[in-house]
Amino acid sequence: MIIPPTHEALLRDPMFSFWIGTASPENVPEVIKCMGVNLDYERERLACFAAVRFADKSLDNLQKNPAISLVGAHVGTYQGYQYKGTFIRSRPCTANEVEFQRQYMEDFALTLNGFGYSKEGLYRLYFSQPSLAIEFKVHEVFDQAPRQGTGEKIGI
Repeated sequence: MIIPPTHEALLRDPMFSFWIGTASPENVPEVIKCMGVNLDYERERLACFAAVRFADKSLDNLQKNPAISLVGAHVGTYQGYQYKGTFIRSRPCTANEVEFQRQYMEDFALTLNGFGYSKEGLYRLYFSQPSLAIEFKVHEVFDQAPRQGTGEKIGI
Protein backbone atom coordinates (compact mmCIF):
# COMPACT_ATOMS: atom_id res chain seq x y z
CA MET A 1 0.00 0.00 0.00
CA ILE A 2 1.30 3.42 -0.86
CA ILE A 3 0.08 6.40 1.14
CA PRO A 4 -1.77 8.80 -1.19
CA PRO A 5 0.35 11.77 -2.33
CA THR A 6 -2.27 14.15 -0.92
CA HIS A 7 -1.43 12.86 2.58
CA GLU A 8 2.19 14.05 2.49
CA ALA A 9 1.25 17.60 3.49
CA LEU A 10 -1.34 16.36 6.00
CA LEU A 11 1.25 14.27 7.82
CA ARG A 12 3.39 17.39 8.32
CA ASP A 13 0.52 19.67 9.37
CA PRO A 14 0.96 20.67 13.05
CA MET A 15 -2.82 20.84 13.42
CA PHE A 16 -3.02 17.08 12.89
CA SER A 17 -2.98 15.21 16.17
CA PHE A 18 -1.48 11.70 15.97
CA TRP A 19 -1.98 8.60 18.09
CA ILE A 20 -0.37 5.15 17.80
CA GLY A 21 -2.52 2.13 18.57
CA THR A 22 -1.20 -1.30 19.50
CA ALA A 23 -2.72 -4.37 21.13
CA SER A 24 -1.44 -7.16 23.33
CA PRO A 25 -1.72 -10.78 22.14
CA GLU A 26 -4.92 -10.86 24.23
CA ASN A 27 -6.20 -7.88 22.18
CA VAL A 28 -5.94 -5.37 25.03
CA PRO A 29 -5.42 -1.96 23.36
CA GLU A 30 -2.74 0.61 24.19
CA VAL A 31 -2.69 4.12 22.72
CA ILE A 32 0.09 6.73 22.88
CA LYS A 33 0.32 10.33 21.63
CA CYS A 34 2.81 11.14 18.88
CA MET A 35 4.73 14.34 18.37
CA GLY A 36 4.81 14.26 14.61
CA VAL A 37 5.29 11.77 11.82
CA ASN A 38 7.80 11.36 9.00
CA LEU A 39 6.93 9.64 5.73
CA ASP A 40 9.61 7.81 3.75
CA TYR A 41 10.41 8.60 0.11
CA GLU A 42 8.45 5.65 -1.28
CA ARG A 43 5.37 6.68 0.75
CA GLU A 44 5.12 3.19 2.27
CA ARG A 45 6.61 3.61 5.75
CA LEU A 46 5.95 5.97 8.62
CA ALA A 47 8.17 6.94 11.53
CA CYS A 48 6.04 8.13 14.44
CA PHE A 49 7.69 10.10 17.24
CA ALA A 50 6.64 9.24 20.79
CA ALA A 51 8.02 9.98 24.25
CA VAL A 52 10.06 7.16 25.76
CA ARG A 53 8.23 7.59 29.08
CA PHE A 54 4.90 6.61 27.47
CA ALA A 55 6.08 3.90 25.07
CA ASP A 56 6.94 0.84 27.21
CA LYS A 57 3.57 -0.93 26.99
CA SER A 58 3.20 -0.27 23.24
CA LEU A 59 6.73 -1.50 22.53
CA ASP A 60 6.08 -4.64 24.56
CA ASN A 61 2.85 -5.18 22.58
CA LEU A 62 4.68 -4.72 19.27
CA GLN A 63 7.28 -7.35 20.15
CA LYS A 64 4.47 -9.88 20.60
CA ASN A 65 1.96 -8.54 18.07
CA PRO A 66 3.41 -6.43 15.23
CA ALA A 67 0.04 -5.00 14.13
CA ILE A 68 0.07 -1.21 14.53
CA SER A 69 -2.11 1.70 13.54
CA LEU A 70 -1.71 5.45 13.45
CA VAL A 71 -4.72 7.74 13.66
CA GLY A 72 -4.35 11.34 12.59
CA ALA A 73 -7.11 13.90 13.03
CA HIS A 74 -7.10 17.60 12.21
CA VAL A 75 -7.90 19.66 15.30
CA GLY A 76 -9.86 22.28 13.33
CA THR A 77 -11.63 20.34 10.58
CA TYR A 78 -11.89 16.81 12.07
CA GLN A 79 -10.49 15.41 8.82
CA GLY A 80 -8.99 12.09 9.88
CA TYR A 81 -7.22 9.00 8.63
CA GLN A 82 -6.11 5.68 10.03
CA TYR A 83 -2.94 4.01 8.75
CA LYS A 84 -2.69 0.27 9.53
CA GLY A 85 0.43 -1.77 9.09
CA THR A 86 3.24 -3.89 10.49
CA PHE A 87 5.83 -2.75 13.03
CA ILE A 88 9.40 -2.65 11.70
CA ARG A 89 11.48 -1.24 14.56
CA SER A 90 11.89 1.43 17.18
CA ARG A 91 15.00 3.51 17.73
CA PRO A 92 16.07 6.67 19.54
CA CYS A 93 15.22 9.83 17.63
CA THR A 94 18.02 11.65 15.87
CA ALA A 95 18.83 15.28 16.67
CA ASN A 96 17.07 16.29 13.44
CA GLU A 97 13.95 14.35 14.46
CA VAL A 98 13.91 16.00 17.89
CA GLU A 99 14.16 19.40 16.16
CA PHE A 100 11.29 18.35 13.84
CA GLN A 101 9.20 17.53 16.93
CA ARG A 102 10.11 20.84 18.55
CA GLN A 103 9.00 22.74 15.41
CA TYR A 104 5.80 20.67 15.17
CA MET A 105 5.05 21.52 18.82
CA GLU A 106 5.92 25.19 18.34
CA ASP A 107 3.54 25.52 15.38
CA PHE A 108 0.80 23.59 17.20
CA ALA A 109 1.18 25.65 20.39
CA LEU A 110 1.23 28.97 18.53
CA THR A 111 -2.00 28.13 16.73
CA LEU A 112 -3.79 26.98 19.88
CA ASN A 113 -2.41 29.94 21.83
CA GLY A 114 -4.53 32.09 19.51
CA PHE A 115 -7.58 30.27 20.92
CA GLY A 116 -6.55 31.00 24.50
CA TYR A 117 -4.57 27.87 25.35
CA SER A 118 -1.34 28.28 27.28
CA LYS A 119 1.71 27.59 25.12
CA GLU A 120 3.68 26.51 28.21
CA GLY A 121 0.85 24.26 29.34
CA LEU A 122 0.71 22.58 25.93
CA TYR A 123 4.45 21.96 26.05
CA ARG A 124 4.15 20.40 29.51
CA LEU A 125 1.36 18.11 28.31
CA TYR A 126 2.71 17.05 24.93
CA PHE A 127 6.44 17.65 24.48
CA SER A 128 8.61 15.09 26.23
CA GLN A 129 12.17 14.00 25.53
CA PRO A 130 13.86 11.61 25.05
CA SER A 131 11.73 10.21 22.27
CA LEU A 132 11.60 7.22 19.96
CA ALA A 133 10.90 6.81 16.27
CA ILE A 134 8.45 3.92 15.92
CA GLU A 135 8.61 2.75 12.32
CA PHE A 136 6.07 0.69 10.45
CA LYS A 137 5.10 -0.33 6.93
CA VAL A 138 1.63 0.84 5.94
CA HIS A 139 -0.69 -1.75 4.37
CA GLU A 140 -4.06 0.02 4.55
CA VAL A 141 -5.39 3.57 4.87
CA PHE A 142 -8.92 4.38 6.02
CA ASP A 143 -10.95 7.59 6.00
CA GLN A 144 -11.92 8.48 9.58
CA ALA A 145 -13.59 11.89 9.09
CA PRO A 146 -16.96 12.20 10.86
CA ARG A 147 -19.18 12.18 7.79
CA GLN A 148 -20.86 9.75 5.41
CA GLY A 149 -18.22 7.36 4.12
CA THR A 150 -16.28 7.15 7.37
CA GLY A 151 -14.35 3.93 7.64
CA GLU A 152 -13.94 3.42 3.92
CA LYS A 153 -10.62 2.08 2.73
CA ILE A 154 -8.59 4.51 0.64
CA GLY A 155 -6.61 3.10 -2.24
CA ILE A 156 -4.69 4.39 -5.20
